[in-house]
Amino acid sequence: MQQSNRRVRFGRWFLLFWAAAVLAMMLVSALRQESPPRYDGAMFVRLEAGCSRA
Repeated sequence: MQQSNRRVRFGRWFLLFWAAAVLAMMLVSALRQESPPRYDGAMFVRLEAGCSRA
């Protein structure tokens, strides 16, 4: 079964658009600066144990 030329062109443009969107999302996530965590695991352990000094 042979596909029409219009369908093939649409498929290629759609694939190109999808690949560009995926690359853009990867670039944005790679460049995003994550804020450092305010508390680490040891801080929570000390808070649960009732120690007041950090």
